Amino acid sequence: RESQERLRAALSAAGTGTFRWDISSSTVQWDGDIDRLFGLDPSRRDQSLDAFVNAIHPEDRASFLAGLDRCVRTGSDFDMEFRVVLPDGSVRWIHDRAKGFRDADGRLLYMTGACADVTSRKTAADEQRANDEQLRAMFNQAAVGMAIVSIDGIFLDTNRKFSDIVGYSGEELRSRSFRELTHPQDLRATQVATESLLSGETTDFALEKQYIRKDGAVVWSLTTVTLL
Repeated sequence: RESQERLRAALSAAGTGTFRWDISSSTVQWDGDIDRLFGLDPSRRDQSLDAFVNAIHPEDRASFLAGLDRCVRTGSDFDMEFRVVLPDGSVRWIHDRAKGFRDADGRLLYMTGACADVTSRKTAADEQRANDEQLRAMFNQAAVGMAIVSIDGIFLDTNRKFSDIVGYSGEELRSRSFRELTHPQDLRATQVATESLLSGETTDFALEKQYIRKDGAVVWSLTTVTLL
């Protein structure tokens, strides 16, 4: 009993709720932390699978039920993130993990598991994704040619303006080195500046140099390089 109490206290402190789903009766027993996570009223608790599912965001219910069905059929553990809608209309992300227990004949008797609030992580991930998309848009729409190059000189990423300048598509550039595009007359100066950068003597340099376009034409550029 003491061991169970310590475990329950630890789960509660971590904001984790526990449950047990009985397959034959389709009842779900859960603790007060599940009520809190799902926004359920403890005084009106309807411990059924329907009540549990009804708290889940309508867009996530089908995948949740499909996951349960897969567990029943295959005996696999349940591991899914889904949204729940609280009474005030706010949405919370839940990470649900559960393990199934079977009888001697292999029939699934019940599943027991835990739910944890992962809203902050999901929100942070969404914000990071939005920031990444914004940076990507700014990179592609920049009025100057921009490129990310590996230490050995291979193009890792280029924007549209850089492709316009040198006449190669972004896909074509990713298999080439900047040395291939540099005019032979400027290779030595480019190499010296690059070695100075990689040796730590400087963190950036600017160099007027010539590029040879895909069509053979020569274009002059002011190339500024920064070590990241």
